[in-house]
Amino acid sequence: MEPNELFNRICNVLEEKEINFHRVDRHLIIIANMPSVVPNLSSFKCAVHVRDTSMVSYATCPVSASGNEEKVVEFLNRANYGLVNGCFEMDYDDGEIRYRANNNFECAGEAENIDDDAILSLFHLPLMMFLRYGKGLVNVLFCDADPAKEIEICESKDISIDDDDEDDKGDKGNNDDDTNVEIDEEKAMEILRSILNSTDDEEDD
Repeated sequence: MEPNELFNRICNVLEEKEINFHRVDRHLIIIANMPSVVPNLSSFKCAVHVRDTSMVSYATCPVSASGNEEKVVEFLNRANYGLVNGCFEMDYDDGEIRYRANNNFECAGEAENIDDDAILSLFHLPLMMFLRYGKGLVNVLFCDADPAKEIEICESKDISIDDDDEDDKGDKGNNDDDTNVEIDEEKAMEILRSILNSTDDEEDD
């Protein structure tokens, strides 16, 4: 399977699901707005980078940890412990917080053999992680909450991306329209640069 085939397959699935996205063919990167899953936070920017036969996905938190890095790092490290697929990351330079996950489709053979749900899961998984830990992160960021206590609370609750709890829908009410927010070109390129910088760092290692 060629990377371009996987890239086009992902784009086709997003088009079928009527999700607006910005594609950067040169770097095989797709950027999309996804609905907010955390109260008081706007929609998340999700990006997928196709690398050989794998996809690396990122969900970027709309607020930064700038000025509160120490507590946020503790919270994210506690959240990361035991996670099977992916992890939370924080950029020490600008405080950006994101979740990164990956999936390898080498065994699928042809791109057309990859199930739609498997592709969409790379967008949903990071959002599920923010759904689980987002309220605690907000409390650490804005309420000077104790990271250890917030993690305990976050991990004591069951979560669902389709949760009917109004508190999980944020102050925007119905978030269905957030998937169709027009992509901001400047923000898209900012995310692109962040991903490319991460790729360079991984290759240097």
